[in-house]
Amino acid sequence: MRFSSYFARSWKAAVAILVFISVAALGSWGCAWYIPPSSYGLAEQNARIVVTDITVIDTQHNTAASNQNLVIQDGRITQITSDVIPEIEGELRINGLGKYVMPGLIDMHSHVWGRSDLLAILAHGVTRTRVMAGNSPQRILKKWVDTGDIVGPHMVLSGAPVNQHSHYASGRHHKFIGSKEEARQLVRQQYQQGYQQVKVYDGLSREVFFAIADEAQKLGMPLAGHPPFGITLNEYLSAKPQSLEHVKMIFQAHLNYDYQQESFDEIVQQLLDSNVPVSPTLIVYDNVAQVAQHGPDYWHSIADDLDLNHPAIKAMGEQNVNGIHNAKAQQDWQGKSNIFGDMAKQLNQADIEILIASDGGTFYTPNGLGTIQEMQRLVEVGIPVQDVLRAATHHPAKALGISDKVGSVSTGFNAELLLLEDDPRENLNTLTRPLGVILDQSYFDRHSLSEMKELAKSTGSKSNFYFWWIVDNYIY
Repeated sequence: MRFSSYFARSWKAAVAILVFISVAALGSWGCAWYIPPSSYGLAEQNARIVVTDITVIDTQHNTAASNQNLVIQDGRITQITSDVIPEIEGELRINGLGKYVMPGLIDMHSHVWGRSDLLAILAHGVTRTRVMAGNSPQRILKKWVDTGDIVGPHMVLSGAPVNQHSHYASGRHHKFIGSKEEARQLVRQQYQQGYQQVKVYDGLSREVFFAIADEAQKLGMPLAGHPPFGITLNEYLSAKPQSLEHVKMIFQAHLNYDYQQESFDEIVQQLLDSNVPVSPTLIVYDNVAQVAQHGPDYWHSIADDLDLNHPAIKAMGEQNVNGIHNAKAQQDWQGKSNIFGDMAKQLNQADIEILIASDGGTFYTPNGLGTIQEMQRLVEVGIPVQDVLRAATHHPAKALGISDKVGSVSTGFNAELLLLEDDPRENLNTLTRPLGVILDQSYFDRHSLSEMKELAKSTGSKSNFYFWWIVDNYIY
């Protein structure tokens, strides 16, 4: 970091001084954050894991094979057979008789603010997630997860949302730019910081959007996010994004807040022609609609679930309840939620690939649980269960470019597995209480997963959250 850039403006200088004073005052606390914490001893770890007599669910083809034995060696599935697997001293053997195994869930839109989010995500059977708003703690946490120092799902990190000042939606954590040159510089900076993807947002102009897309393509960074209001849908799709986020954005940016079937049919055809998948994120809007309708009563009914959220996020959500509830007369929140559900159903019927994306880690949608709720919401609006399971496994792996090693219970694939009491094709609610999760060389049984949820509720730190908020938004 160059100190001259801090003191170019007096407010940045003031903030920088405050941060350095804070770090000095906190002393060992600031340094301790860089030391990997205990993994809590939650998992049984073994280079060789054998699962016997289990039914394997193929979510891509909607088939099942019973009485199968799986051998996992060094985090990879090396054998699937109905033949008896000889026992080897020291291996971990799991009796799967009468049980089911499917690929671990992949959530394509989450927000991670601290270690508690990682625990909540993995505790619900989500073994991989795409994090859609970058911050410094994420980079540290990802490093620890990748090296096995802490428990958590595999992560793909986008940088902070790239936006321009406008009357469209924005957030304090966004990176605002004013020109094509600044856009290219920011993309390069995020790449150098280790982010793997660029997230675009509502307010980008046409020329800035295409500068971002061009620079990202040069660096091999996928692009995804909100299709900006300043460009057409075809222009967004022409940039070959990894996905389009939120059916709400289709309604707002490309239907101009006015759902007309003929116009939507044209959008469906454009999406179909582009082969770009869509992340509906229905549950996050539906939860807001419930808050708008029922206010504090609804918030209190889900408060225990929201303990899975980072405490700073939960507190912000509670502060916003009355404002959302009092504004309910200004728009038909539940009516729009129903429209978005119908739009997602039509996308699926048109064979446009949809992706499970919870937008978890936001005010009323906790990580992990939100993934299951998104799947349940998609079934509720009329999407077949087998399509929802595909949207949580094979489709995300394909979008991420890793469908040759993730998203299937197959020989040669990574061990990212979910063990269940019932067949999820017949009882999707079995996902709410998994028997276990196998991630690489670690096995988390039901007790460990329950313990992980409780830890998720107790490991968040508001002071840590705001420290990094200042660092990311006023220093870097």
